[in-house]
Amino acid sequence: MALLTVLLTHLGRAQVEAQLAQMRALAPDGRFVAVHGGRRSDFDGLDPADALFVEDPSLRGPHFDKSLNDTLRAIHDRWVRDDPDVDLVYLVEYDHVILRGDFEAALRDVVARTGAGLVAKNATPRNDTNWSHFLKVRGDERLDRYIESITTRDDPLVRWGCLGTGLLLTRDALSAFRALDEPPPHYVEMFVPTAVHHLGFHVVDMDAVSDLYADVRWLPEFGVEEALAAKRAGRHFVHPFKRLDELAALSA
Repeated sequence: MALLTVLLTHLGRAQVEAQLAQMRALAPDGRFVAVHGGRRSDFDGLDPADALFVEDPSLRGPHFDKSLNDTLRAIHDRWVRDDPDVDLVYLVEYDHVILRGDFEAALRDVVARTGAGLVAKNATPRNDTNWSHFLKVRGDERLDRYIESITTRDDPLVRWGCLGTGLLLTRDALSAFRALDEPPPHYVEMFVPTAVHHLGFHVVDMDAVSDLYADVRWLPEFGVEEALAAKRAGRHFVHPFKRLDELAALSA
């Protein structure tokens, strides 16, 4: 069985190719592809076997309006639906850097131990919090009706949240999400874990079961020396690391 790692990016062709090459050098037996949500001119020239352009306008708008609904559907239809070997899909943003070649085995262990359909950073229910993305949709009648129409849970009003990078989905969870009929295009960090939960899958906070995301955070950005220190400490990932011109240093 195969884990498919998907690089979510908006960068130019040369940078995307460099990131994919870094991943493949680190884990030669892995499967790595890119989904591009930026300008078409930055996507053009990428190998069509390894890259896909998503038209979703939310990817080109304000950050906190970004939806992954179209992206997840496209990933499923392009690389998962017709390939029964793919059993896990791992989504990383362009500034989520993989540091160790054994990352797939570590991720598989988490899924095997927890039975999760989705594992993510800070994946927790948010109804009793002041998380801004929950407050934005609290009382949203359209969302409430939609979740009530798909839920397998006793409480259709439960809303989840997580960090939007490092999403690890099982094939079954992704396929169930793909089957949703016209899901509303809400912000990925709220809608994806909420929908997966209500579809009946176990959503797990990575930090509650593993230290794999000890150096995955929202802010502040990692500098080169801090990222190198994380690598020397045996960390699997760092995020956010935007000094992509220094990837070679992290790969040495």
